[in-house]
Amino acid sequence: MPGPRNQQRRTAEQWESLSAAQRKRYVSAGRTGTLSGRKGLTETQVRNYYLSGKSLTAARRGRASKEVTAQQAKAAGVELNNAAVTAAQAGDLTDQLSDDLKAWRKSNGYPDWLPKSDAIMGDDTAAILASIGSPPSRWESVVLEVMPDGSVNMTVQRKGRNQYGKAKPITVRLPDIDSAQEVGRLLQSMRQPGLEVTMERNDSYKSPGPRGQVAA
Repeated sequence: MPGPRNQQRRTAEQWESLSAAQRKRYVSAGRTGTLSGRKGLTETQVRNYYLSGKSLTAARRGRASKEVTAQQAKAAGVELNNAAVTAAQAGDLTDQLSDDLKAWRKSNGYPDWLPKSDAIMGDDTAAILASIGSPPSRWESVVLEVMPDGSVNMTVQRKGRNQYGKAKPITVRLPDIDSAQEVGRLLQSMRQPGLEVTMERNDSYKSPGPRGQVAA
């Protein structure tokens, strides 16, 4: 089975042989940013882009290519989908919600304290941690409670006090032990001074409330 085709450079003769209308379309796409994702390209820069052999789909079709669309999404930032967080806690992510999390993870909306690689932490675990609303540097303690169904309740006590006293703890549900281990490795690598992490096992089922609910 043949492998993927290599990107082939175009020649100067091919550029010169383009019709005036086609060349004008490429130059216009370079100016607006739909050609490469970078706005304000000069005609010389557009020519160099053409000669490099990169995709011209966006300029030909008059709309952004997948590469440009991804760059635009990263620049704009993507909000974390609450429905995806709820499904992640329940272990019930659909293909669409999984795609939403992947788009969020590639955008500027993704918290910089979470691992960038899904090989280190799954999209579901990252989304659950992000839903807590604060990084580990602002946590006082973490209790991981293994439930009889294999899920893990994660309770975070935040630092500081408010007008009502100590901050209210936040509880999220990790779908399985693997997710809890990803959290454990992250906290260990961050080495937050004073952060106390405890793991417990609950052998008698005690519901923490509706699955996926996050304390305010």
